[in-house]
Amino acid sequence: MLQIKSKEIDIIRNYIQSEPKIFKFIFKAIQNDTEINAYFDHLFQYTSSLSVAFTIAFLEIAIYNLTILGTEIDSEMVRATYQFHWQRIADYNSLKHFIKDALQSFWYNEKNIENRDSDYSDAIYQSIIYIKQHYFEDISLDELAQQVNLNSSYLSFLFKKEVGTTFLQYLNNIRLENACALLKNSPNLTVESISAQVGYRTPSYFYKIFREKYGMSPNQWRKKNM
Repeated sequence: MLQIKSKEIDIIRNYIQSEPKIFKFIFKAIQNDTEINAYFDHLFQYTSSLSVAFTIAFLEIAIYNLTILGTEIDSEMVRATYQFHWQRIADYNSLKHFIKDALQSFWYNEKNIENRDSDYSDAIYQSIIYIKQHYFEDISLDELAQQVNLNSSYLSFLFKKEVGTTFLQYLNNIRLENACALLKNSPNLTVESISAQVGYRTPSYFYKIFREKYGMSPNQWRKKNM
């Protein structure tokens, strides 16, 4: 996990206040991988610190989503999302993966906005967003039902009807997708650590469902995809 020094806070503050074209690199980086690399290089023109680079990238992308897309961002969600990703930045590769993932699909990306009405009802759309934001927590169907103001039985029925899978299956898929990203992009993280970070409190259960989905163990998958 990164550690940020007090003097680095001033560097971050000065950058945000003085950078005249805060969205220039972000806007280009959304378009293709080459520009993502350019944005990554742009960050390290100002600092050699992973902590500073991550914080600047997080703030810039959050502000972009708020200003350009009109995204409504809850302060508690910002704090939780920042802390979640902060714990996963172990090296330059994991930072670059975060930037790529965040630029392509932050809280509400443009693709979700375009497809919302044609694909899901409001309750299911909000359920999917909630799962993607909280998959690393110990969330349940009952908790999700409270968030969208439905009883759990009806939400379960509606979720299966519209999404084509159960709540638990969908949650596991999201967790496993994020586990694969960490396995590939954060080689310093152990499988047990990744298991906990994507929401599994029991490593043996993580191993079991990972093998069921991918036909191999997490370590085997990591070796194959590194």
